[in-house]
Amino acid sequence: MDGITRSRAGVSRSKAARIIGSHPETIRYYEKIGLISPPQRTASGYRQYFEGDLSRLSFIVKLRTLGFRVDDIRVLLDDPRAASPACQTMAQIAGKHLIAVKQKITELRKLEAVLADLLSDCSRNDVTGCRFVERLVEIEVPQIRALDTKSS
Repeated sequence: MDGITRSRAGVSRSKAARIIGSHPETIRYYEKIGLISPPQRTASGYRQYFEGDLSRLSFIVKLRTLGFRVDDIRVLLDDPRAASPACQTMAQIAGKHLIAVKQKITELRKLEAVLADLLSDCSRNDVTGCRFVERLVEIEVPQIRALDTKSS
């Protein structure tokens, strides 16, 4: 993150987004929902993001990339030691998230097996009917829960 340590002067939202590998609208969203404080503004009203803002945004983006929920990120950021969340809090949240990810992987593997089985019976050249569709009607498809990455 060379861009973070080199930006002693404030940078625009667009440049901040480039530095942290995100999109300007994502930064706007994080501000709107209170994950980041409203940035300082120039005399002409342009938002300016500084080193601390960029570090916080980078932390948020990394957690979101790992699939952490916004509410969990909020808990970590609201920790009195927000610059470095308590290891116990981080471990609890990350542990719960890891369990959810493992469950999702298990469910996706079941889906993969069902799809592979359906495709193995598909001739792809049969003009009279699609065996994939016929078998799909006959089988029970495993229920897959969404891995909630938005909030709550």
